Amino acid sequence: MELGVVPGINIFGLGLGVFTSVVLPIVLCVIWYFKFKAHLSTFILGVVMYFISIGVVESIIHLFVGNALLDILNSNLFVYALYLALVGALCQEGGRFLSMRFFFGKKSGREDTVMYGIGHAGCESILNVGVTLAVYLLYAIYVNNGSIAEMLASYTTEEASSIITSLSPLWESGVGVFLLIALEQVIAIVYYCGLSVIMYKGVKMDDAKSIGLCFAVSFGSTFVLTLVGNLVDSSLLYDIIYAAVACGVAYYAYKIYPSLPQKPIVFVDDNGEELLEYREKKED
Repeated sequence: MELGVVPGINIFGLGLGVFTSVVLPIVLCVIWYFKFKAHLSTFILGVVMYFISIGVVESIIHLFVGNALLDILNSNLFVYALYLALVGALCQEGGRFLSMRFFFGKKSGREDTVMYGIGHAGCESILNVGVTLAVYLLYAIYVNNGSIAEMLASYTTEEASSIITSLSPLWESGVGVFLLIALEQVIAIVYYCGLSVIMYKGVKMDDAKSIGLCFAVSFGSTFVLTLVGNLVDSSLLYDIIYAAVACGVAYYAYKIYPSLPQKPIVFVDDNGEELLEYREKKED
């Protein structure tokens, strides 16, 4: 197999993917911090809770429960999708609930819900997609400038062929593949920020329906997307469904956002004690 040339449009797609998965969450964090005065700590909380709920808790569940049910999960797609949806909803929304119930302090407000969602989605995008795309973007550049060809000259024919095969998607895939990956990261940010707003309403206002809605949406979307991803060979259909769910969540979050309490204004009295004034006025 011969080393190909990566089309410029594919390099653009890879670059766009790196932007939406790595740069965009950071940019949104900065904007939300300076424009809406959200606490940076809630962004960090979203990142940390992602590591705990997904990186630790969900991994442990898969290690023990998933392995114990491996034969059933591999033989029945419906049960497999049901399992992933249940575990995903419990870990992600459970982590979101615990964060807002116990770690959103008195100084937190609706502004911090979006910041939390940016942190959660950003961490997921960077770790699961951004790092990989950044590496492949570098590979694409090195393939086109001849650096990879020079490196392969020092390898055996079998080793060089193996490396070329692993890099071949860079020039064999259409740009649509990379554009869809980039789009998915934007959808994820919208989706997670929307769920964070809804969960905050549930926790702050003791609204069990909002809390249940978050779990239901998370469970339902994971279940359907898992089935679609395994039954239909179409990334576009997968992303359309994902985007539709994210838009629905975001629209509902947008509608309830003005009714949620804003971050309080902090005053310091003559004795040096902090006083909090909760605002009722809605932001424009």
